[in-house]
Amino acid sequence: MNRVGRCQGTSAGVARGPGTNASPETCGFRAVSSSRGGGRTVDGARGTADGAPAQAERAADNERHQHRAIFFIKIFSWLIVKFHISKKVLSLIILFNRNGRLCGLDPRHALGSRLQGTYATVVLPEGKAVTTSDSSPGAKARDLVRRAETAALAVRLPPEGLPYASLVLTACDHGGQPLLFISRLAEHTRALEADGAACLLFDGTAGLEARLTGARASVVGRLEKVADEGLKARFIARHPEAEMYRDFPDFALWRMAVDRVHLVAGFGRIHWIESADFLFDTKATGELAASEPGIVAHMNDDHADAIALYAEKLLRLPAADWRLSGIDPEGCDLIAGAATRARLIFPEPVSNAIEARNRLVERVKAARLASE
Repeated sequence: MNRVGRCQGTSAGVARGPGTNASPETCGFRAVSSSRGGGRTVDGARGTADGAPAQAERAADNERHQHRAIFFIKIFSWLIVKFHISKKVLSLIILFNRNGRLCGLDPRHALGSRLQGTYATVVLPEGKAVTTSDSSPGAKARDLVRRAETAALAVRLPPEGLPYASLVLTACDHGGQPLLFISRLAEHTRALEADGAACLLFDGTAGLEARLTGARASVVGRLEKVADEGLKARFIARHPEAEMYRDFPDFALWRMAVDRVHLVAGFGRIHWIESADFLFDTKATGELAASEPGIVAHMNDDHADAIALYAEKLLRLPAADWRLSGIDPEGCDLIAGAATRARLIFPEPVSNAIEARNRLVERVKAARLASE
């Protein structure tokens, strides 16, 4: 039997299980304690019997279409920022015909694109799509770190100081500083206890045919142990499998004090980023961090239908048992099972529970609009 929460109302078009009948539009949260270079193409499934010359000609033609599409995206993004067009119109669907001519501009889908912010999604001939944004290198690198599930950790082994790399699970705090929950039985942990200097490589190239065209970020700094149960809970919410060793005496939470970041966003798009330009300033967002556990619990308990809308309508992901695993000033993290994760970006940052509620309600409306 479905349980009706403390609120009433449903999110249109989505049927879910127990505890999912309430809409975030009709209630507040429960009481809580206090690219330009990053464009990405996705090929549709399509067979071909053409020879190599025809394929090369089609590839060149599609490349011309993509450059033309990105040109239009940059113009529209600049107009939005320059003339302060309503923040509800922050992304566009632009359609091109097979000859590369602009044949459709549909702002009705503005809030239903794969990314939110000053982004645009362009559908190109033969089923291709490309997204781009106007975010800074620091924001791009931070977004890559926020989305990541794992990273390659490089340390220096004592006593010789030889380089050593290993794979680790990662999360991050609200500012974007990476978090690790690791055992001192591991070689990398014993190395960090001797020398905290480290580098974390975050790889955003999975799924690309030419992986060196994708983004990756090397975050350089010093890792230090932190005794913060809130941050530990944040890590475990992102990696539920870590719950089983949460209280093991050999495990501890480590946080990286970032010195600088090396971002490679693709061929020729390379940036060294200072920590001040990489980290999100959290001076005004302490209330949100304190409220995060209550917000996440409330959304999962009472608004699972809204979370499903975020995943299936805004992010175009398959139907699954989607849940919120975290929320930060720039967006919220979604998880389905133990292995599937996604991220919903907010059009603008939030600093407290009220702003977070308003933003989540806006995203529900956006998802409904996208499904029309």
